[in-house]
Amino acid sequence: MAVVRLSQLPLGKVPPELLVQRALSRLGAPRDEVIVGPSLGVDAAALAIPGGIAVVSSDPITGAQRRAGWLAVHVACNDIAVMGAEPVGILATILLTRSSGDSDLEQFTLDIDEACRDLGIAVLGGHTEVTSAVTQPVLMLTAMGVTDQSRLIRPGVAEVGDTLLLVGAAAIEGTAILATEFADELSRALGAEQVESAQQFWREISIVAPALAAARSGAKAMHDVTEGGVVTALDELGRATGLGVRVNVEEIPRRAVTDAICSHFGLDPLALISSGALLIATEQPTAVETAVRATGSACVAIGELVRGPSRLLTRGKSLKLIPPARDELWRFYEERL
Repeated sequence: MAVVRLSQLPLGKVPPELLVQRALSRLGAPRDEVIVGPSLGVDAAALAIPGGIAVVSSDPITGAQRRAGWLAVHVACNDIAVMGAEPVGILATILLTRSSGDSDLEQFTLDIDEACRDLGIAVLGGHTEVTSAVTQPVLMLTAMGVTDQSRLIRPGVAEVGDTLLLVGAAAIEGTAILATEFADELSRALGAEQVESAQQFWREISIVAPALAAARSGAKAMHDVTEGGVVTALDELGRATGLGVRVNVEEIPRRAVTDAICSHFGLDPLALISSGALLIATEQPTAVETAVRATGSACVAIGELVRGPSRLLTRGKSLKLIPPARDELWRFYEERL
């Protein structure tokens, strides 16, 4: 692999080739306790502990400020659940700016407490400080969960021919962010009723319940759809399983209001941040779909795992899957704000 050198990194996720060279090749000392370590497309680590498996994951919230504490808890716990582990608690690091007031800290902690109560998990600790190193508040959550060996989800066990299911819909989180941050503009363009309905998408961010149901009913690999949207998540799942994906784009669920908001701002909904959606690879699609739908979540088949390069099937064409260089939300912010 050619050495990647960038004088200035783009906003959003670090490009995968650079991540491999600068981070994933530098993993410290090996430990027997590490069952699942860091790799592309894997968002949590699994460690052997007496009596079971501990799963841990960290995530920051930087692209949304309203309800950031609530969102951060659910996003971090989603990464735990896709490994088949039940979340038990979080550690919160809160970095405040020099202009922050005690109301900012209060809002973060109230939102974190509410989300933890939603999920039945504990706040285990963390760190809070005011620093000139940040220009806006930054929140970092580390989530911890537990499972046993039989329910631990390892993407490498997925096989050619396994069905790909999508829980939820594309751009759930991105729709909620845009409808909240640009409510006045969108209300004038689309009507207040549509905007208010999109703002309610925050309630769909958690995929803990459907992920745990899928883990119990036959999921082999799972990946929550976050930054970079469905297209990026499909690429990452392929990398994690060591296989390609073949997906029918027309089968990917999208809400009408999502399309309306994305059309207004000139955004691609399939490349827009999508917490609240979940990819599942399984050889038992009927059983998994039934289990997921019993949690109240929508679940549909959109494709399968294949040997060879990943392809998107759309309108009679087969296109090479190329993930976006960055999430549409970051591109929009950079151009608009």
